[in-house]
Parts: sequence; structure tokens; C-alpha cells
Amino acid sequence: MTKVFLLILLTSSPNWPSVKHNAFLYATDTECHMAQTEYLNLYEKKDNLYKSEIKTNAYCLEFESFDIPGLNKINLGI
Repeated sequence: MTKVFLLILLTSSPNWPSVKHNAFLYATDTECHMAQTEYLNLYEKKDNLYKSEIKTNAYCLEFESFDIPGLNKINLGI
């Protein structure tokens, strides 16, 4: 077993039928939190009109996984 970190991005908009989600896998907690911070900083730089129509958040979740070949070679998530 190996510990992995999943970055979950949740996004909502008034005219969407549901909350949209996306996920990226990271080998370390640090990589996951760096990607989370970058994503949230990009959102914060958007103008107020954009932020009034799109709400988003990101979470890093720790998970015990079976070994994943090549996991330590991941730089950008998958």
C-alpha cells in the first residue's frame, strides 16, 4: 500500500444542472497543496463578475492506495 493525495476541484454555476468536479493525483502532500494553492490563487485573480457566476474550491485528500506504477514520476497530476 502507498499513500497518495487527490486534489479535488469543485465548481458551481447558477445554470449548471450539478456541481462539476475534477481530480488530480499527486505522490506527496506538498505537491497536492502547491497545486491547490495555485488553483485557488488563479481563481482569486479573476474579476468580480467571473466570481459572481462561478464558485469553486479545492481539497487535498489523503488516500491509502495499492501501489501505482510510475506514481513517483508524476509531476503535474493525472
